[in-house]
Parts: sequence; C-alpha cells; structure tokens
Amino acid sequence: MPAVVGRQVFFNVCYALASHRVAAEHNLPLPTFPIVDSPTKNISSDVNPELVANYFKQLHALAEGALKNTQFILSESDLAQ
Repeated sequence: MPAVVGRQVFFNVCYALASHRVAAEHNLPLPTFPIVDSPTKNISSDVNPELVANYFKQLHALAEGALKNTQFILSESDLAQ
C-alpha cells in the first residue's frame, strides 16, 4: 500500500510543478514559492532509488531552468544523492 500512496503523492507534486511551469512560461498569477511537503515519505530512496533520484533531478532542472525565479520550500526526510 505505501508504494501506491507514494506514487499518488509524486503525481500530485508533479502536477503542481507542471502548473507552476505553465504559469511561469505564460506569466500567469501563481505564487512563486511552491511548498513541497515530504513527497518521498512513503517511497524512500532505499525502496525505489531510481524514482527518488529522478524526482530530485527533475526538480533541480526546473529550478535552474523554467522555474529559476521560483523559490522552492521543501520539507523532506531523504536528501538527494
């Protein structure tokens, strides 16, 4: 069950990040500080390391690219490797 719950959390985070990316690209009014609270609490890096690594890789790519003017507030138990 935790893997399904964890995937749902990742889906919700990805949806929120996509919404922020579209808003940034089209100069739409969304806050420039998304708060991401523990998306890997149910999928830890020892259970699914590829998923967690790709999540952080994508998050960093967005922060350096399309969302470079966005301040991310992360609450996370696992650190990016």
